Amino acid sequence: MFNHVQPEKSDIFVIFSNSGVNYVPVEMAKKVKDSQLPLIGIGSRKYSEYLKNTKNRQSLSDFSDIFIDNHTEIGDAVLSIPGLEQKIAPTSTVCGAFILNLILANVSMWLIQQKILTPPIFISGNLPDGKKKNTDLYNRYRKKVRTL
Repeated sequence: MFNHVQPEKSDIFVIFSNSGVNYVPVEMAKKVKDSQLPLIGIGSRKYSEYLKNTKNRQSLSDFSDIFIDNHTEIGDAVLSIPGLEQKIAPTSTVCGAFILNLILANVSMWLIQQKILTPPIFISGNLPDGKKKNTDLYNRYRKKVRTL
């Protein structure tokens, strides 16, 4: 997966793993660090520390230059329902999306304030010229971001 991305020295990786100990995100984090690229990890510190201590595993936070705690609960779910053994209603997805959008908003603002560049941002395809603007961005970046 790492080699498929073909990262450049200017790239910054953001890896999400709520538990922090699953194989794929941890192995990806190792590859990122072996390549001396910056890594932002996002997940639950409480959950990750619990699993590291009980299963003696490495965690995404072990490899992250910056680790952002999403403050979700161990097991992710937060709602108890009488008669149901396990909790339901996970929160990590909404927390992760919120954190990522805050990062993108702040980086965009900083880039503009510093007069470095106007960030390439996709817009709603329902807006006037939305489809054309998005197609232009897609064509500009599809070789770099091959999963688009």
